[in-house]
Amino acid sequence: SVPATSVSLDCSLPDYGGGMSKAIIKVIISVLAPVYCALAMSAAWLGMWYGQRWWARRKGSATLLAEIGDLATYMRNRMTVSWLTAAFFFYPSVVSALLSIFSCSDVDTAPNNGLATAAGLKRGQYWDLDYEQECYQGPHLALAMALGVPGLVLFAVGVPLSSALFLHL
Repeated sequence: SVPATSVSLDCSLPDYGGGMSKAIIKVIISVLAPVYCALAMSAAWLGMWYGQRWWARRKGSATLLAEIGDLATYMRNRMTVSWLTAAFFFYPSVVSALLSIFSCSDVDTAPNNGLATAAGLKRGQYWDLDYEQECYQGPHLALAMALGVPGLVLFAVGVPLSSALFLHL
């Protein structure tokens, strides 16, 4: 999708050495993209509301101040539409990033591979985004349980379900 290909995070992220891998940071940034976008839209709507209030006070127009209304009324509809727009714009890339958390490959699982054992090559399941990371071990397990499972339930299933309920009502 467009959000995932517009900026390459691989070249932008620094190497942390013994810290979190670039793949984990990339997944976290990709999954949180709708939140960044929605917060930016919230700030823009808030700025426009304050700007309109300032302009109406400067003009001394009580009618214009009444039309602008209070902050809660002004923000409710705008934020609902903004959050839904951000969720659906980023939906394909976020779900793809969430599913990539569970994408693992078998590496040299053949039994009794003496050549691989003698060379000291790793065997087992490794995460497709970072072949240094064993699947469901250490940081990958934490990422899968803290972000992968809740993200798939809340975002991949929750966004279409909640929007269907919202449109049905």
